[in-house]
Amino acid sequence: MKSSSLHFLGTALIVLLITAFFAGCVAPIPSAVPPSNQDAKLLSIGTESGKALGPAILKVSEDASGKDIASLGDDSARLSSLAGEYYFQMRDLNVSPKYQAWKTNYLLGLLDLQTAGDYFSKSAAAAQSDDYTTALTYLEQGNTLFQRSNHYLNMANESIRQ
Repeated sequence: MKSSSLHFLGTALIVLLITAFFAGCVAPIPSAVPPSNQDAKLLSIGTESGKALGPAILKVSEDASGKDIASLGDDSARLSSLAGEYYFQMRDLNVSPKYQAWKTNYLLGLLDLQTAGDYFSKSAAAAQSDDYTTALTYLEQGNTLFQRSNHYLNMANESIRQ
């Protein structure tokens, strides 16, 4: 393995260490009895998304730890797809004011997670082509969005604790 690829993978590992923190932020959702059907649907989708996204994030992390660039590309694309699916399931729900801040921040987090997954997948494809400069650029862009996603998901969780 070339030293450039080691640098790329080292950076990928640093980026994906954040996933351990992020994975814990996806699952928590409000536990109060929802006052409307739309609220109940939001909470149901939120629970489902946490159960699906947490393992998907961990799989991406395992791929990076195992230096499996091909799987990293595939699993990052899957993570992006999942985040997009949950975004579109939640987007048009009309929820009560009690859950509006949670919904808004969670959706912003899902959008950033979706785009971060796209960038991680592109980074892996570039690395497979030995284009480590492009791979690193995509990785850094994905990391920025991943961190912002984490911020929005934390804000969503904080909005419920108030």
